[in-house]
Amino acid sequence: MKVSYLKIDKFFYVYLFLITLFSISSQYLFKKIQKKELPVSYLIFGVTMYALLGFVIYKLLHYGNIIILNVIWHLIYFILLFLMGYFIFQEKFNIQKLVALLFGVISLFIFMMYGID
Repeated sequence: MKVSYLKIDKFFYVYLFLITLFSISSQYLFKKIQKKELPVSYLIFGVTMYALLGFVIYKLLHYGNIIILNVIWHLIYFILLFLMGYFIFQEKFNIQKLVALLFGVISLFIFMMYGID
């Protein structure tokens, strides 16, 4: 049975942005709490964002194949977390991680050029 997906429109990009924002914001809060730079009470904000994340993923699934959508989301998520770790938390990376980042960027371009259904 062929499933009919919605065409990619502005909401697709809004949903993709929101799941990435919620994921990264939660990770940022969790890291700050773990480093004792924020009180544990902020944990509720991170957990709430993860709950909202689930709803937005549900909305995003109307646009395409769950496998491809999750790969696109996780690639964007990976790239932004990589940059956040480097620029905000001064975490170090090596040539292997840089090559992995490059492959992630190439993968995103391929998925977006050839569709997500």
